[in-house]
Amino acid sequence: MTGLERATTSDPDWATAPVPTEAPAGRPLGAYTPGKGRVAWRRLVGHLAAVQARVEAMGRAVPHATQDRLETLNAGDLAGAVAVVQDLRRDLAELEASLVRAIGRDEAAPKVGTLPDGRTYEIVKGKDRKGWDHETWQRDVRRQVLSGLTDVTVVAVESGETVDVAALLAAVQAVHGAGAPKTTSLKALGLAPDDYCESFPGPWGAKITKGSD
Repeated sequence: MTGLERATTSDPDWATAPVPTEAPAGRPLGAYTPGKGRVAWRRLVGHLAAVQARVEAMGRAVPHATQDRLETLNAGDLAGAVAVVQDLRRDLAELEASLVRAIGRDEAAPKVGTLPDGRTYEIVKGKDRKGWDHETWQRDVRRQVLSGLTDVTVVAVESGETVDVAALLAAVQAVHGAGAPKTTSLKALGLAPDDYCESFPGPWGAKITKGSD
């Protein structure tokens, strides 16, 4: 069966594919100058191939190593190994994002194609994201809501003391968390949503065919 999924590993022989000596597809030959970039690319290919081989070797060693640590009741060693693996995963995720981002940002780079092992790839753009200044829009909402009211007095039932309405609204907002506000509601209060948010470009991602079983 064939399906699309985010690949976490590559076939062992991918790195043996020859490095192209021609200009990348869609780019004029005059715009491509072989040199340091090619050397760096060959080094990267070599590093990835070495990492892949070592990861496969570690996978084969895990059952025996795990049994040894459990027999000696040394779970701390296993937890330490887990921490190292998690660190490596983060590093690899950053490397993956950097490589995909390079393809995505290059307008001349083909966003779909075929890998040396026959699988296909597709580089896709994620949706743009918005970062909200929650503290500011919540404060301004409180001001706008209270500005339309006159002679507002709230008295606590048990103590009979007057309650700070603005503080009460702030407490209610805090309970609801810092979710994105409804822009139509902000506009209804005379507030401009763009004054409280900043847009960030969505991340680039890669879809690699799983291939046939």
